[in-house]
Amino acid sequence: MHFLIVGAGKANLLNNSVSATSPLGIATLDKKVGDEVMVKAPRGSYSCKIVYIG
Repeated sequence: MHFLIVGAGKANLLNNSVSATSPLGIATLDKKVGDEVMVKAPRGSYSCKIVYIG
């Protein structure tokens, strides 16, 4: 899946945009392509790999 990290007022999961203050946004802050991050979400943790930043 691909997501766009946006400001809190612009987040819309129907458009694959998530807030920078969401668990995914926080986990990816200051990361680079190739990094794997652990996202700590309310329903459990999961890992993601960053494949593109643009």
